[in-house]
Amino acid sequence: MLATDAAASTDLAIVAVPLHEFRSVEPASLSGKIVIDTMNY
Repeated sequence: MLATDAAASTDLAIVAVPLHEFRSVEPASLSGKIVIDTMNY
């Protein structure tokens, strides 16, 4: 399952990617979701 597929099927998303990879997160897939961002430099 792709991350975008998983995000489409839930109301809550935890974003835990290295800070230098934050651009790989598709913002539209998180629209209307509760997002917990654990990224840190």
